[in-house]
Amino acid sequence: GAEYFPVEADPYVPTLYVDDTPLEQKNLLTREYYEERNLFDLSAFGSGTDRLQYEITLDGLCYVSGIYGNDSMVIIPSRVKLGKRDYAVSGVKTDAFRDNTTIKTLIVSAGVNDLQARAFFGMKELETVVLPEGLVRIPGQCFSDCVLLHTLYLPMSLAEVAEYAFSNTALQAVHYRGSTENYTSIAGTERIYPISNPNNCVL
Repeated sequence: GAEYFPVEADPYVPTLYVDDTPLEQKNLLTREYYEERNLFDLSAFGSGTDRLQYEITLDGLCYVSGIYGNDSMVIIPSRVKLGKRDYAVSGVKTDAFRDNTTIKTLIVSAGVNDLQARAFFGMKELETVVLPEGLVRIPGQCFSDCVLLHTLYLPMSLAEVAEYAFSNTALQAVHYRGSTENYTSIAGTERIYPISNPNNCVL
């Protein structure tokens, strides 16, 4: 409906990459953009990737704790059925994907809001990350040493990027649907890219 695709919305978009083609000043909220990028409509993902490992905490929360497949694309689901019980997936544990060498694209579904420190540390082949609305904080070293990581989709709910969250990465395009003012109000975004050089960022 119109509330999702406002005709007059005009967020600041220095560069948007679609199929590696830069499109200047394109409105991320237009229906055309949304349909081209519906892969990243996080509500479309319910079941997630097979072969993910889960851990249930003492207070009954469900976390992704690892993977035993060799998928190149991984979707962390909002919910998972373990045995006869259906769990909401709360987050991703520390070191869950550490040093993975096969995953190139990582999509975290809505509701998975607790990413722990070093959850994705050292994923040598990771290139693209999509983070969900509802995520408030990206912890320290969460994506450190993901040396090929070049494209990042950030939610408008984000409030803080911790120190070293993206150290030693190759970020070139950061996609964010809010305004420049919204983006620069997020604590720690200067650690992702220098605000003085916004052409490296897609807002």
